[in-house]
Amino acid sequence: SENVPENVPENVPENVPESRVDKILELVENNKRITIPILADKLSVNEKTIKRDIEKLMTQNRLKRVGAARSGYWDIINNDH
Repeated sequence: SENVPENVPENVPENVPESRVDKILELVENNKRITIPILADKLSVNEKTIKRDIEKLMTQNRLKRVGAARSGYWDIINNDH
């Protein structure tokens, strides 16, 4: 435990790589009903990563969920970022 830096959680990057964000928006644009598991598979990351990226996009008012979780779809609000 001596070798573990105390600030590990602080070193986690807050910024989502723009290439992945762009790819998420592109995939959503092509299929508004795409699921988180499919996004995770296509981008070779885990579902938690996609959920975190989507949360960030929603916070930035770039993406929103319309309707219920299972029957709803994604809507791109602002894709000029």
